[in-house]
Amino acid sequence: MTRLLLIFDASSFLTLDVPQPATALAEEINRGLWRYPAPIDKLLSENPALIFRAVALGGWVFATCDNGDLPRVPIKNELLSPRQVEILNLFSDGLTNKQISQKLGLSPRTVNLHINAIKSKLGTQTIAQSVSRGAALGYCRQFQGRE
Repeated sequence: MTRLLLIFDASSFLTLDVPQPATALAEEINRGLWRYPAPIDKLLSENPALIFRAVALGGWVFATCDNGDLPRVPIKNELLSPRQVEILNLFSDGLTNKQISQKLGLSPRTVNLHINAIKSKLGTQTIAQSVSRGAALGYCRQFQGRE
């Protein structure tokens, strides 16, 4: 069973359990071959312009909406700093901003500054997108070398 997170925009998402291996599901989504389950199949069939791009991360697949209505922000050719990688990994472990600031002995404002820098460098709008893109780029240790 694979957990699928469909991210439509910065404020709307949907999670599903899909009885399919994560890598196979991500490949089907990226090729446009995946059939959406009811009841979202009707919603998505009414919006044929919706295209998703997906990445498999362990038992999860993260898919972001990649249609022309969303702003296209290219990934900058800047590497994340070691502290930014550390914070991104803590988010991928499921920690909150407050937990990260306590764990690292940083102020919440400093953690937020790092989060904004991560989003800017990865060209993302949400931390979920940042974790997805960061994992795809090899920054997240939790997902390295896993199916």
